[in-house]
Amino acid sequence: MVTPFYKFERVLMSRPILSLKRKKPVVKEAVPVISQITKKKKKKIPTPKIVKRLVHILTPEEVEANRLIRIEKTFNWLSITFPALFSEREPVAPKPLAIKIHKELKALYKQASKEVKAEMSYRDVALYLERWVQRREYQEACSVPGAPRFNLNGEMTGNVTEKEAGFSVTLLQNKVSSLP
Repeated sequence: MVTPFYKFERVLMSRPILSLKRKKPVVKEAVPVISQITKKKKKKIPTPKIVKRLVHILTPEEVEANRLIRIEKTFNWLSITFPALFSEREPVAPKPLAIKIHKELKALYKQASKEVKAEMSYRDVALYLERWVQRREYQEACSVPGAPRFNLNGEMTGNVTEKEAGFSVTLLQNKVSSLP
């Protein structure tokens, strides 16, 4: 059975028609403002490009002066904290240091006061210690097999082995051959 076309029209006509037209917005009346509230302006944080322009570029003389100041502060801290090992700036016969003494030194630096940490970083201490053990006098002291090694308290903790003494001798020979 076929339904006549006019019956579909009645069904379609009875439904509401949807449209995409917008309704007119409702206009609200303006409320009078008695006092205006001023908003605080947020300060802009400088971008990295601006910061780069603001950073003072140090001259080589200023860099060298800062390096010498850091070395002096590091020596002062080491000589006050560990007088048995670092009492003189450049001793004639430095004592061979214990193996892995840098780990003990790092642990003690972490326990140091905030004032000490503000003056120098552990990197400064590590660089000073590295320069200390690379000195010719220190290598000469380590080139003797059986020489005693000392911890931070100045107590003997071991001896220089034959292998370590041989390594120190080769370092000394390389330093002598590299001199002009």
